[in-house]
Amino acid sequence: HYKEERWHHLPSILQHVRFNLLTSDDKTAIWEHPLVKNAPQVSEVTRNAVQVVDTSNLKARAGMDKQEMAFLFSARTSEMLFINPRAGRFFSCYFTENLESVIAATVTSNNDIYILAELCYEELSLFLYNYVENGWEYKSMVANPRRSDEFHFVSHEYLVEINGQLHYFAVLVPYSMKAFVVHQKYNQYTDQWQECSLPQLASYNQKCVVVPCRQHLYYFTNTEMHRYDATEDRWCRLTPPNAIPLLCTAVAIGTEVFCTDNRLSKLAVYEISSDSWRMLPGLPSPESSDFFLSDLFVLEDKLYIVLSSTSISSESEDADHWLLVYDQSTGDWKDLNVALPRTIGCWRPHGSMCSVACMYMAYMKANCRCTEHSGAS
Repeated sequence: HYKEERWHHLPSILQHVRFNLLTSDDKTAIWEHPLVKNAPQVSEVTRNAVQVVDTSNLKARAGMDKQEMAFLFSARTSEMLFINPRAGRFFSCYFTENLESVIAATVTSNNDIYILAELCYEELSLFLYNYVENGWEYKSMVANPRRSDEFHFVSHEYLVEINGQLHYFAVLVPYSMKAFVVHQKYNQYTDQWQECSLPQLASYNQKCVVVPCRQHLYYFTNTEMHRYDATEDRWCRLTPPNAIPLLCTAVAIGTEVFCTDNRLSKLAVYEISSDSWRMLPGLPSPESSDFFLSDLFVLEDKLYIVLSSTSISSESEDADHWLLVYDQSTGDWKDLNVALPRTIGCWRPHGSMCSVACMYMAYMKANCRCTEHSGAS
């Protein structure tokens, strides 16, 4: 609407935006927007605002005591774990709802936490997290693609946000070993799930990930990669990594997608603009480890990973967890030497990465059990 006449007001408006209260993805989206990126005076205003404002010195008031936290779900109980390694805070919360039935989770650009749960055989239920009540509100349902007796072998299910809409994406494999793909988006105004186009998979690989990045959705295995454009409801083929056979987890940072296997043997980085991959080192001796699961996440612009393992010599089936951070200056992974609270089984993200949300500390302290450690950078 009359962009040329109103554009000169943008620098003065941006001065009043509290950039340090935004998530890293939100800040990146603003900086990369053409109106900001292509105008030096506007870009300078936004970046100066982030450097000048120090939220740690602001007086606490309603709505401001927030902190970015990654979260995971217990595999066998209705418990969630919220973590912030830098602040050294770990909150574990028990819920009356049956979280053992959760199959997918995500956080939207509005900081809304959604989960999909399989409470019955016929349908999947969509729930929204209530920060104040520390509980889950029922929002909608979608038909369960596994309700057919045929689909019982392997399934990968994801809940992601693209262009402000929730998308349910699933790859299911029946005993016939022919992959069955489901892709639907949720219209919150009509409370309806609508069918979306599907990628034409050349083959099926049990090791796959789904990653939202900007306005697109990326599905890939070690040998196959597809990108979904929500505005055109269309998929296209891209260059796969061909370097991570046991692909396990992936996360996007800006215009790059990072992925690795369950042992963090190497880190593959996809550059979106050039459709190309590069390799970074993983752990020094991954072959000697007994890790069976890895989960990447980005918190406060740093790349972290949770590694899970079960000792063969231990009588317990419960997993041990290690928390590491990637040092970009040295290219090494640093063990933070922090023991995550134990749970029955292991902690799972229910997605290709651990989701991250801005949590209200007052509500967390009132409703959850808190464990404090010395902060780690």
